[in-house]
Amino acid sequence: MPLTIGDLNPLLVNLAIVSDVNAGNPLSYNIVNLGKAQQTTYQVVGTEAVSFNGKTENATKISYTNGSKQTQAWIVPDAPAPVRIQQTDNGKQTLLLVLSSLN
Repeated sequence: MPLTIGDLNPLLVNLAIVSDVNAGNPLSYNIVNLGKAQQTTYQVVGTEAVSFNGKTENATKISYTNGSKQTQAWIVPDAPAPVRIQQTDNGKQTLLLVLSSLN
């Protein structure tokens, strides 16, 4: 499968998401993983208070659903990556990553 300009791997997409949320850009990505590409579009679903760097921040919450799987991420302006990423499958949490501070 040939790669195209703008293709991202599953880790780089997190950096692109932060940049695009902060710039107000669309959250649509072509993610390439294990030789397969999948178009993925996240939706802004609201804001939520999160703890980051010892203070409460107002995070933009985004979500992507693919069948029974859902990925949610929380973005704050001062962080280079999502401060929280949660994945669920059939309503059960399968992954939770939390960035609590930058040192």
